[in-house]
Amino acid sequence: MITQDEQLQSIADQFDRLAQQALTREKALLGMYLEQMIRPILDILERRIPGFDEPDEDAKQSARTHIAALEAELAREECNKTLALGHAFRGLQYWPHHEGLWMEVGTLCVRLEWIGLAMRVFFHIGKTCPWNHEARNTFGQPMHCYMGD
Repeated sequence: MITQDEQLQSIADQFDRLAQQALTREKALLGMYLEQMIRPILDILERRIPGFDEPDEDAKQSARTHIAALEAELAREECNKTLALGHAFRGLQYWPHHEGLWMEVGTLCVRLEWIGLAMRVFFHIGKTCPWNHEARNTFGQPMHCYMGD
């Protein structure tokens, strides 16, 4: 049986790989790769929800560093969306249930036109953070973008 610590480390390792791929893969291939790789991570987080335990201060600080880098990249006029996505995954590596990071991942997926993945991410937020009304309200955004006006 896998311990909770081992499962959290496995999830952190998977987020590390996702961040690396966000920086090195072509946009078209990256979307398909993330679609395949993120589903098992979300399933684990939704079933066991190991990340609801508060991370220690070192992990929180590491996540905050990546959140700051993500926000700085998003603020740039010529934002590199895949670089921003890499920062989001690095932050999730340290704080796997940070709903703000998941919102950024979902929003970036919409901006990258990965509608199916965006919907899965927003569904994940709604399932694990039912109090997050923004996620529930945003859930329809990818479908609206997909269907058009």
